Amino acid sequence: MKRYSVLFSQLLSVVFHPFFIPTYLFVLCRVLFFNGLGRIMYLYDSFWVSLFFICLFTAVIPLLSVLILYKTGQVTSIALKNAKERRYPYLITLISYATLAFLLYKAGNPFCFYVYFAIVCLALVATINLVWKISAHMTAFGGLMAIVMFQSYVMGLNPYILFAVLFTLAGLIASARIRLESHDLPQILVGFLLGFSLLLFL
Repeated sequence: MKRYSVLFSQLLSVVFHPFFIPTYLFVLCRVLFFNGLGRIMYLYDSFWVSLFFICLFTAVIPLLSVLILYKTGQVTSIALKNAKERRYPYLITLISYATLAFLLYKAGNPFCFYVYFAIVCLALVATINLVWKISAHMTAFGGLMAIVMFQSYVMGLNPYILFAVLFTLAGLIASARIRLESHDLPQILVGFLLGFSLLLFL
């Protein structure tokens, strides 16, 4: 039973890794606020192009950078459990996010605002990480929840089932990070509150 609990925690940590959250957010916002994926396919030709670049700059490039750093011995674990080893991956990810934000801005894509938000979150996490380990998983997911709730408010929607699912997932991810001994409870709570509340100040 303990083995399956660890495997489930590892699966959650991988599926909801911070690298993948911007891609999930982009798809979720499009489906939720533009009446379904089918309509998007026919009416929003830029959707797939935007999705490609968002996935490339927020997931593929950061992930490849971690793999290269691991292969060259710059980090001892792909999971980056050592807080000090997160500095270079954070820096590379920040540069990648900044590049994406610039491209989206030049293309007139409003999702660039949320990429700016992600950059601020990442910069704060990277800074805090210099002195204290904080949960990037919970910061990213807290940010996703804040954006979905904010966008729902702006659009006058109340997807309460989605909210319930997101809060349940947040609890499961938090439990998974603690189960894997990647973070303790204060690091989990601070990470979530950082991502969830930061949107209020931007």
